[in-house]
Amino acid sequence: MQHRNGYQLIRLVARVTALVLIFSSIPDAHSQSGSRNTLPKVAEMFLGKWQGEGKTEESNFTSELSFAWTLDKNFLEVENYVDADGKREKFAVTLYGWQPVLGKLVFWSFDRDGTINEGVAEIKQNELRHQWRAFSKEGEIRERQSSLSLQDADHLIFRLDDSRGMEVFSISYKRVRK
Repeated sequence: MQHRNGYQLIRLVARVTALVLIFSSIPDAHSQSGSRNTLPKVAEMFLGKWQGEGKTEESNFTSELSFAWTLDKNFLEVENYVDADGKREKFAVTLYGWQPVLGKLVFWSFDRDGTINEGVAEIKQNELRHQWRAFSKEGEIRERQSSLSLQDADHLIFRLDDSRGMEVFSISYKRVRK
């Protein structure tokens, strides 16, 4: 009986620890602003497909972002496909949702490298700003900032910054019109 109680205590501690990690991983959650209208505003700005071209030290690539409503318009799903060296692969999936307890727009992103990203986002003028933590499958945790800046109805720029606000990467996208 004592062994079973010890196991239950370990499970309880693990659950509490997981919840603490999840909620403490949302940087500056109380300093963000937003409302229930934030998610529809993001959809208004970005819904649809976007095509971009970029370069890394290793190669040139294209990236396609596809923003779509999901689950009865309770969430926005973003799929990111990357084409490098003639091979098109799904690189990441991101879900945005309104979190009523925090009063914040939150997001989770999962990429092909096994990294889980979670954080908060807010709209400032024509820009969706993100503050988040990246948890690699090796256990490394990185603080990140990124933004999607709508330049006009058909152009946006994605920018990824490190924890000091230094640009790591950026890519320009153009809306795909049918």
